[in-house]
Amino acid sequence: MSMTLRSAVAAAAIILSSNSLAQNGSDWTNASLAEVQSAAKGGLKTAQYELGRRYEEGIGLERDTSKARKWYKKAAGDTVDQNFVYSGPVGSEQHGRAIKVGRPHVQPGLPAAATRLKDMERADER
Repeated sequence: MSMTLRSAVAAAAIILSSNSLAQNGSDWTNASLAEVQSAAKGGLKTAQYELGRRYEEGIGLERDTSKARKWYKKAAGDTVDQNFVYSGPVGSEQHGRAIKVGRPHVQPGLPAAATRLKDMERADER
């Protein structure tokens, strides 16, 4: 590999790793509440966990354990996304149909969220 190509590959790797951190949102502790809420509502598990933590601990908003549980539950559960393509009416048909494309994408739940949820349930039992 030439030196120029190696440099380009190294630069691309750095850009990809920084973009993937931003997209995956692995660390939301320094993000604004609005950013966390938006990402959590968009289905990002790490943001859902962080929003649950903020509700549980009252960070940046009023403490609300029921909302904390709601967000921990979302973060702990698996999410299955399936892509569809719309196929318009064919021949004399009146309606088109949605056709599944590719394999479903499973976004696994976060074990840390399940643990915090269980800890909250145990605390309620006392």
